[in-house]
Amino acid sequence: MGKKSDDDTAVILKKLGIICPSFYAMYYVVVVVLALAFGLECDDKDSCRYYRLPFYFDEDDFRPEGADLALVAWLGQVVVFLLSTALMYYVVASTAKSWDYACTLAFLHLVISCAVNASFPTNWVWWVTLALSTFTLSSLGEITCYARDMKDIVVEHSAEQD
Repeated sequence: MGKKSDDDTAVILKKLGIICPSFYAMYYVVVVVLALAFGLECDDKDSCRYYRLPFYFDEDDFRPEGADLALVAWLGQVVVFLLSTALMYYVVASTAKSWDYACTLAFLHLVISCAVNASFPTNWVWWVTLALSTFTLSSLGEITCYARDMKDIVVEHSAEQD
């Protein structure tokens, strides 16, 4: 049996099985920390919308101004996509595959957001944030994986010289 490559279905599914739950675990931790930092409270449990905070995209609310649920949702999305660069570095570990996994995470987030909210996002701020976050995640993932690959090549080359 040969070595499995990054293009094998089993390898891709294994990495997605690690990345997706890790992404949403990180997402919930970030939004809870942000909600606590901004002092958001849920007074009425019947009307509490915090359960869908990582998937929040209400047309009138999702915006980066004001210290409320909308700010936490927007900032949470930006921060989590930036932090997910570590997932690209440690789990994906492939410069060529960073774009694929970043787009898969963004698409999965869109699908889950639609399911949780029972509607399609029409807020332009949400779409721009998702697009820019996805581009940033894929770019940073490629850069960090490329830097690691270059470091490994330099170490191997110096070992050959000795």
